[in-house]
Amino acid sequence: PPAPPLSAVSSMEFSTSSSTSVSSSSLSKSDKKSVSFAPSIEICEYAIVVAQHPFCRDALGLSLSWAHAEPVLADLDQYEKERSAYRRKGDHLRLSYWERKNLLRRVGGYTEADLREYDGTLYHSHPTLMDLCQVE
Repeated sequence: PPAPPLSAVSSMEFSTSSSTSVSSSSLSKSDKKSVSFAPSIEICEYAIVVAQHPFCRDALGLSLSWAHAEPVLADLDQYEKERSAYRRKGDHLRLSYWERKNLLRRVGGYTEADLREYDGTLYHSHPTLMDLCQVE
């Protein structure tokens, strides 16, 4: 399959130059402790690739590639404000087979032929974690 584009998935990484600090000069309970973060974060976009996943019974699991774009600095407060509007939780984090397939085609740069290759015996020949955990 082709090398996937780098504009696939975002991952938040805190800058190594951030001023994260925890003040605890002594262990007495009367001392106040505080945590502070740098005003900006680095956002790095990673490519997505087809991968085997233990809970993907229908193949076409997703994984992040090691390939990534140059990190972009963003204001932490602005990022959190924008992110809270579209943050997914629980069952909304799990993508259906068709959602994963469309994401791989649209964002990952895979062709239908590439995905058919992965959708075949490659994945179905290996037991998944769910298969191994089933009680007979």
